Amino acid sequence: MGTIFSACHKDSAEPAYLQINPFTLTTDKTTQGSNSSRITDVWVFVNQQPVGAYSLPCKIPVIATGNQQVILAPGILKDASLIKRTSYAFYTSVFDTINFEKGKTYTFNPSIKYNSALNFIYKEDFELGSSLIKRFGDTSIIRNNDAANITENYLDNYVGKITLDAQHDTMQAISNTLLPISTSGNKAFIELDYKCDYQFTIGLLVTSPSNVFEYWHLTLKPKSIWNKAYLDISDEINRSETGSKFQLMITAGSTKGDLIATQNIYIDNLKIISQK
Repeated sequence: MGTIFSACHKDSAEPAYLQINPFTLTTDKTTQGSNSSRITDVWVFVNQQPVGAYSLPCKIPVIATGNQQVILAPGILKDASLIKRTSYAFYTSVFDTINFEKGKTYTFNPSIKYNSALNFIYKEDFELGSSLIKRFGDTSIIRNNDAANITENYLDNYVGKITLDAQHDTMQAISNTLLPISTSGNKAFIELDYKCDYQFTIGLLVTSPSNVFEYWHLTLKPKSIWNKAYLDISDEINRSETGSKFQLMITAGSTKGDLIATQNIYIDNLKIISQK
């Protein structure tokens, strides 16, 4: 895979190589939910100096000899954007010490977890029901266990399904409880898995001490296979008044009369996570 960016080295220096394979995420399912992830990149540091960021899997040259600390930080596409590549601080990094020798290749199969200093504010995997209720519209999100749409090993037995057609062309669902999220400057993300025939939008209903307002963060485009999105809601949370409560919202549909064929949207492993 191609390099995103990398440090320049003199051609005359003989490198060693790091072969970095895709990351594996392990979770505590009860407290952290599914182990689904989409780690597209690795950010590499040697002796605390940045080597570069690379698409996974990759084999990269490193100009180093002797014992050196190697750090591999998992990278994601923030807000489902190819141009918003970033390391994801909610996952742990891999630390190792390598005795580098010129021309040798050192292989990593990195395994990571969520960082310990996180609050899992909201989790919904649809296995026991659904905490998303209809807010308005003529359809909503239902539990679905159609095996044809549950093909990934992290999807368990049920997903959430939205069906739109000419008679049911609008929907908006909302989480059924007010969620406390710290507004003290900490990072916060929504994670979700989805595939869809039709676009849908994710946002928050913010109930502050003085007002109630909707914030629509991002519209996710159609995907024919399961995808994962990491939505950075930090700015929206931290702009809110102290004491605000939040509810996750999902909306989809069209009132233009252009919904003729049936359009399905599948969602699973919804999470809202914030730093403690």
